[in-house]
This record gives sequence, structure tokens and C-alpha cells, in this order.
Amino acid sequence: MNEKSELKRELGFFPALSTVMGLVIGGGVFFKISSVTAATGSASLTIFVWILAGFITINAGLTIAELAAALPVAGGIYKHIEYIYGKMPGFLLAWAQSIVYYPAAIAALSIVFATQVINLLGIPNSTQIPIAIALAVFLFVANLFGAKVGGSIQSAAFIGKLVPIILIIVVGLFVPSTHQVSLFPITSGAHPDFWTSLGTGFVATMFAFDGWMNVGNMAGEMKNPAKDLAKSIIIGLFLITVVYVLISFIFIKELPFNVIPGNENAASEAAVNIFGAIGGKIVTIGILISVFGSINGYTMTGTRVSYALGSENNIVFAKFFAKLTARLKFP
Repeated sequence: MNEKSELKRELGFFPALSTVMGLVIGGGVFFKISSVTAATGSASLTIFVWILAGFITINAGLTIAELAAALPVAGGIYKHIEYIYGKMPGFLLAWAQSIVYYPAAIAALSIVFATQVINLLGIPNSTQIPIAIALAVFLFVANLFGAKVGGSIQSAAFIGKLVPIILIIVVGLFVPSTHQVSLFPITSGAHPDFWTSLGTGFVATMFAFDGWMNVGNMAGEMKNPAKDLAKSIIIGLFLITVVYVLISFIFIKELPFNVIPGNENAASEAAVNIFGAIGGKIVTIGILISVFGSINGYTMTGTRVSYALGSENNIVFAKFFAKLTARLKFP
């Protein structure tokens, strides 16, 4: 099957940018602060490891952008690994992604979404699994309408998730802090070993950047992958770093540092300090939109790996996975 003649190149820069940022900025933007601060032991080291992780990830992005532009085909990192190291490593990666990575990510994020819906609406816990399944199925069906529809959903979710995040950052920067925040010198606070704190915090922040490489799976459907893919990766990673640094600073600014480590409600408590009683709902809505966009991003990009395997007859039921959905149209 010739993917170039059948996959429609209908994605531009903004859907690619929203995929990069949408996959990375999920609910973790509100939860990660508790584990990072627990690892670092100080405000200064917390902010430093976010900047360090962003810098290293951007450098990785430069490499992947070069590869993605040189190999603008469906499959993304699977095709890159195959081209560099051979068919076997690429094949094993693609199988792991298709069978474990993407399904597990979608399932886990769907559960997170359902849990937040229950918390927001106060409905019974027994609805968690049905809500999670309904969301995953809905986004799968929506993406059957093609990359353009999936990209539009991703762009809308991306804009939606930025609203509460920007609101928290902008308002939080101007709300007076009730305690002093010291960003220099960079220390590990009460933690005795600076380098251990640095390493543990760095690992925690690097994990928060996971997902951006999946945009390469969409290269075969981009109008101008050589230009737009590289731009979306580099600009996206830079903006993600800015968001993580600023949102973490706001949380640290609004709460005494000693109450943040291990506190998964730190974001809600900080938002309540900024906006009053409605702050908790703002965070919950932000989590819902963020997770929704992440699930759509994983659904949209993950299916391209299975398609690439099917088109090369490297998966069971290859003809099924290689078959492109007929051009569906909304009534």
C-alpha cells in the first residue's frame, strides 16, 4: 500500500503545535508540583530542575525535528529507529507502542478524566468506568473522520486547556505573596545531599515532558512536514517549559513550601488562595480539558503506528490495520 497516495496531507502548523503541547501538558501540570518539590527540597531547586529539563528536552527536540523532516511518513519514532538501527529494533518498538504504550496511556488518562468528572459533579463512584469507556470510544470514533477532524479537536482542546492555566499564571503573578520565595542560591533545602535531590527532581520533571515525540506519527498527513513539524516541536517545547516553570512558581508563591511536597491538592489550594472558593473548580476544569486533549492526542497519533505496521504487513490482521477509513462526512 502506498501511504503517500492515500493519506491526506491536511494538517498545518497549529494542529501539530497543539498536538505537541496537548500530549505533554495533561493533568500532570497541576499534580506534578507535589512530587518535584518532595524530590528537590527547595523552591530554588524546583524551578531550576524544570528549566534544566526543558533545556535538555528542547535539544532532543532539535534532533527529532531533523529526523521527522527527513522522514515525513506515518509511524514517527518507529520509522526513525528502523532507519537508524534496523528493522528489528523499530519493529519491537512499534509493537510495544501499539500493544502497551498507547492503549495503557489512553486507559489511564480516561480513568483520571472520569475521576475528575465525579469530583466536579458529585456523582456516584460507580460511574467511573462507564464514563472512562464512553470518552475513549467517543474520541476513537471522532478520529475515524480523519486527521482534519482529530486535529480540530486537538486544537480546540489545546486552546481550552490554556485558558485556566494562563488565568492562574497571570492573576497569580499579581496577587501578593504571603511569604517570601527565595530562588537564589540554588539549594536542596533540608535535604542533605544536593546532587541526589537534583537527580531525583530532574527525573521527575523529565517524565512530565513525555509525549511530544508522538507528533512525528502525523508527519505523513502534514501539508509541509519539513517546515511545520520542526517549528511545532521546538516552539511547543519552549512554551511547555515556560508553562511548567511559571505554574510551579505560582504554586510555590501561593503556598508555604513545607505544605506542597506530597500534597496532590496543592494546585487546588493555591487556586483557592488566588480566586477564592471557585479556585478549586477552575483547577478541576483545567484538569478535565487537559486530560481530554491528551487522550485525543494519544488516540490520533497512536493509530498511525498500527497503520504503519499494517501497511508493511508486520502485524496480525495487517489488512485491517492498513485499511484507511472511507472519507466520512458529517450529516
